[in-house]
Amino acid sequence: MRLVFEYCCNGSLKEYLNSNIISNESELLNMLKELSEGLHFLHKDFRNENENKRAPIAHRDLKSENILFFNSNRLVICDFAMSTQIQQYQYGSNHQQQVGTPRYMSPEILVSTIGCEEGSLLKCDVYALGIIFWEVLSRFDFQSKFN
Repeated sequence: MRLVFEYCCNGSLKEYLNSNIISNESELLNMLKELSEGLHFLHKDFRNENENKRAPIAHRDLKSENILFFNSNRLVICDFAMSTQIQQYQYGSNHQQQVGTPRYMSPEILVSTIGCEEGSLLKCDVYALGIIFWEVLSRFDFQSKFN
C-alpha cells in the first residue's frame, strides 16, 4: 500500500508560529476557524448518514507539530498514528488511553482518571485544541491593535 500526499513547503503550524508574528486579524481568525472545522470533522459522527458511515475519530496526539501549514486559509491535521475510532460502548483500561504529548494532554489523562465513556477522548482532543489556540493567539500582535 502507498500513500501519496501533497507537499507542504511551509512545514508544520509549530514551525510557522516559531518564525512568524501574526499581525492580520483575518489571518488569525482564519487559522482558528480552520483548526476548529478540522477537529469538528474528525469528531463528527457519520454513522447515521447514508453516504459515509464512520464513527467519530479521536486524534489523541493533536498538537501544533501535527498540523500542516499550507497558509492561513488551509491548515491540515496529520499524523493519525495514535488516533482511534470511537465506537459505542467502547471500554478500555485507563493505561491504554494515556498516549500523546504531555504538554497537550488533558489533566484527566495525565492522572489516569479519564472515563471510558464514548465522548471522553473527544473532550481530550478539545483540550489539546485549546492549547493550540493559546499558541496561535500568543503569536498575534495585540500591541499594534491597542496602540
